[in-house]
Parts: sequence; structure tokens; C-alpha cells
Amino acid sequence: MLAAAGYNRAITPAVLENHRRFATHAGKPGLPRWKAAVALLNGAMGADEVPHVREIYAEEKRRREKQKARAAQRRRQAGELADVHAEAAREHVARVWAETGEGPTWRELADALGVHGPLASATIETLHRRGALSSTKEPRSLRVTPDWTPPPA
Repeated sequence: MLAAAGYNRAITPAVLENHRRFATHAGKPGLPRWKAAVALLNGAMGADEVPHVREIYAEEKRRREKQKARAAQRRRQAGELADVHAEAAREHVARVWAETGEGPTWRELADALGVHGPLASATIETLHRRGALSSTKEPRSLRVTPDWTPPPA
């Protein structure tokens, strides 16, 4: 692993013992494996501080927890936006079908609703889950669901 990571010095028993903890994680998938390999190379090249593998995995766990929290917040915001814009979204989709004979794209609908960024697709997905809109994999297949009723306020 040292040679594959670019270590170009003699691999002595002392080097192997010093970096054995990283080599045991070489078979693990994903970013922690990459970070362990970088730490191994840095340590082998004489870096002052090489983080322990536990620290690398703890950092990765914190990063994933932050991602999950952001995703949950985005879902909550998308739910709130879907509540506010459900009727306007249905009216816009129905109007585009009447005018053009096909549905709007998700981007066109999001622009019409004034929702941008990652919340745009999350809001439309929420409208799908709640049954206000439907679509297929075909382009411009966004439709109004005929039997949808707004939830009680």
C-alpha cells in the first residue's frame, strides 16, 4: 500500500509498524479509506502529526450527520413550500397543459412558483408524494392529479 500511495523511500520494519493501523483500513470503501491512505502517505513522508484512524472515521461520521441534518431541514422547508404553493402549482400545470398540450418542466414550474435552488426539486417531489401532481419519466409529463383534495388547514 505504501508503494501504491507513492512512498518512494525504503520500507523498513519500523515504517511498517508505524503505519500498520492505516493499512488495516485499506480495504474499507469510500472517503475514510482515501483519508486513511492520505494520512498514511503523509506520515510516511515525515509529516509531524498523523491523525489516528479513529479520528478519520469520527470526522466522517460528523460530516454525514451534518448532511443528514441539512437534508431533514430541506425536507421540512420543502413541505412548508408545498403547503403554500400546492394550489398555484396545480393551476400553473393545468394552464400549461391547456395552452401547449404538454406539461411544464420542473424548472419552469419552480420558476413560476418562485422557488429556486435545491428546494425547487424537493418541493415538487413533495407535491408528488402528497398526490397533488404526477408525472412519468417522459419529458414534460407533469400533470395535475384529478382526485387530489387539499389537506385541512
